[in-house]
Amino acid sequence: MLEITSLRVNHQLLGEELRTHFCTARGLSFSWGVRSGVADDRQASCRVLVTDESSLLWDSSIVETDEQSIHYAGNKLPEGRRLLVT
Repeated sequence: MLEITSLRVNHQLLGEELRTHFCTARGLSFSWGVRSGVADDRQASCRVLVTDESSLLWDSSIVETDEQSIHYAGNKLPEGRRLLVT
């Protein structure tokens, strides 16, 4: 099983600190790194979910790709709310 090692929004690494300036960015993109303990294990598809504390804001659906990035294609994200990306 692959493990996500880093998550980036518009090429900036996300950590524990609160970020607010991503919400209004046009051309928003998510990217990540992965690792596995299995030789030649690699990503074949991805699915990104963006939620706030109470609702799903965007679901990329399953995308068959080995690329470790995806462009956001949803409505404008709300400002001033904590968003979760999974």
